[in-house]
Amino acid sequence: MKFLDIQELEKLENEVRESQEAVKELESQKVSRIMGCYVSEKPSGNNVILMGLKFEELEEKEPELVDRQVYVRKRKKMRDEKYRVFRYEGDIEKIKEKIREFFKSNSKTQNTLRINKSSISNEKLIEEIKEFVKHENNNIDFPPAKIRIRTCNLDTKTSSKSEYADTRSEAYYGLRELFKKEQIEFVNVPELKTKILNQFSTISFENLPDGKKRAVISEDLSYEFVDALVYLVWRWGLVFAFV
Repeated sequence: MKFLDIQELEKLENEVRESQEAVKELESQKVSRIMGCYVSEKPSGNNVILMGLKFEELEEKEPELVDRQVYVRKRKKMRDEKYRVFRYEGDIEKIKEKIREFFKSNSKTQNTLRINKSSISNEKLIEEIKEFVKHENNNIDFPPAKIRIRTCNLDTKTSSKSEYADTRSEAYYGLRELFKKEQIEFVNVPELKTKILNQFSTISFENLPDGKKRAVISEDLSYEFVDALVYLVWRWGLVFAFV
């Protein structure tokens, strides 16, 4: 039997303590609440709102002293850069109801509502949503939990002019990569997933003679579900052109 002297014992205790701290840090990684909202320009079209959670990327280096199995298990649990899409609603009043429900005032996570740029046709509805969000923010005391509105415009010039033909191509290519990496998870919404995949399947991709990538879309089809999803997952590494 081997007995430890006090220095060896303190070293072991410190290793255990640092392992516990590392695991605690992994579990405390914040999750962002994100909405992607597409408001149709046509009264007969679909207003689509997608609600989801984004699990933040873990940037810290692997601690040297933490138990390897514990670290891997905890890290896997955090779902690095994973989006979980929950549900959608199409009616404007339902959208406001879901905004209130999703961005609860007792939540301390970062909240973002990404909505398409208004046009002459849908400007009134989008302004109504913005005023509603402004009113809701008055009921939220915790600063990070306040709802940030971001305007999404797929018609702007791409931020990667040498790589993509336009912003929409950049967005759709980025979305395709997320699908490939299985970083988007649909939770109990098979109908929504089917609609998104059906719309996305009508988009083809090509490389132009100048080396730029372009998404080929059907002008006579609607992409409201795909665009709402693009707004939801708009992030560093996908597209930078949103205002």
